[in-house]
Amino acid sequence: MTVGRAHPLGIENFHALLRIGTAGRPGRKSATAAPAARRRGRYPARVTGTARGAAPDEGARVELRVTDVNASGEGVARHGSFVLFVRDAWPGERVMARIVRRRRSYGEAVVESRLEASPDRVAPPCPHQPECGGCPMMTLAPPAALRAKAKRAAEVLRRLAGVAIPIEPVIASPASLEYRNRIAFAVRGGRIGFHAARDPARFVPVERCLLAPPEASLLARRFAGRLGAAGSWPARLELRGASDGSRWLIAASGPGPVPAAARTAARELIAARPELCGVVALRGAGRYSVLAGTDGFVDRAGGLPLRVGPTGFVQVNPAAARLLYALVAEGLGSGGAPPRRVLDLYAGAGLA
Repeated sequence: MTVGRAHPLGIENFHALLRIGTAGRPGRKSATAAPAARRRGRYPARVTGTARGAAPDEGARVELRVTDVNASGEGVARHGSFVLFVRDAWPGERVMARIVRRRRSYGEAVVESRLEASPDRVAPPCPHQPECGGCPMMTLAPPAALRAKAKRAAEVLRRLAGVAIPIEPVIASPASLEYRNRIAFAVRGGRIGFHAARDPARFVPVERCLLAPPEASLLARRFAGRLGAAGSWPARLELRGASDGSRWLIAASGPGPVPAAARTAARELIAARPELCGVVALRGAGRYSVLAGTDGFVDRAGGLPLRVGPTGFVQVNPAAARLLYALVAEGLGSGGAPPRRVLDLYAGAGLA
């Protein structure tokens, strides 16, 4: 059984947790020298392109029929036998697309017009989704997105492990929006936002991100605004919150020294917003300094106390994590006596 979210709103939502005793995380970036498409988990490694002459040139307009979706949330189509990844295009759709990048074994394209739309296409709830790019699957209906996730898990197991294991229906998260307890914003000119998917150098300002509770965006916006438009610090704000949303921590980072005004801004914001317990400045390699307040808080996960600090990993969706813990407990308690030894592999803080 796979634990997923009702709305796969980000790339990490393809990380399948399979009810076979192991956790698979397809689609993660790797530091290896593999081709870019493989590093990004876009498509099985055995997919290759054709001779260079068969690939459309950059800038060319082509009609495509989308047949699949990859781990990055892009539609997969072919021009002849040349593989193309198409943003915001879903299986079954026929589109007129423009080639924006051509590699040796694959290309990237953007939709210019939709000739036939998928019945699974929906309007995104977020007004920033077309520009931001952080939620590529927000325009795909939740049931279709969860089916795609299960299919991806089966493909990865077959391709990497050489096994064919039936994937049970996905258990959707109770929440599809405002669920994230950790979110990072870019900061430019005293405003918060994100980098555009197709053009990372372009800054997309936002008032709030619908993936996290509204307090996260509000705190980030207030802290960035107190520092104003002058200077390049901070360039990034990461918000970490308790599972019930009652406590938050800001971890700020950027080039150069931390300005003196940052400490004042941190103290004033903590005084004005009691849910903010602390502000820290990240210094790299796990090091940080406290600007005001504390450097973390104690949350609860799986019924156990868990200290959350500015670094380290915890599940970003507390509601889905509780479902995962319940499945693990169910597995340990079924089939007779529980095992004497359990290996908790690649589990972050030890809570999967």
